[in-house]
Amino acid sequence: MAIPKSAMAARFLRNAILEQGELDYVRTAKSKGCTDRRIMWRHILRNAIIPVITFMGTVIAEIVAGSIVVEQVFSVPGIGRLLVSSISTRDFPVVQTLILYIAVAVMVVYYIVDIIYGIVDPRMRSNED
Repeated sequence: MAIPKSAMAARFLRNAILEQGELDYVRTAKSKGCTDRRIMWRHILRNAIIPVITFMGTVIAEIVAGSIVVEQVFSVPGIGRLLVSSISTRDFPVVQTLILYIAVAVMVVYYIVDIIYGIVDPRMRSNED
């Protein structure tokens, strides 16, 4: 499930790096005498990685929720298979618990993505004191 999405993430990163490399602040950093390595790590990559982080957070949440289909198709025992069998036997407390578990897992992934935003780009941190 993740292999095609990782190729898409690499393509997003490549396009974002190429787009950021043409902006004025990169030209300014080059004119100041910064090395290409420093420009890549401190300027270009820091700004280009933001859309990739967003995409990867969505992919991870999709994998957590999409495992239901994979487990059912390949008869792998897991939460997805338990959810489908609980739905078919009308075991509603188990269904509610598993849906809540999946929702919390997705929320945790998005919260971690928000924390990573603050680490990668300090401008995105909350200014509340």
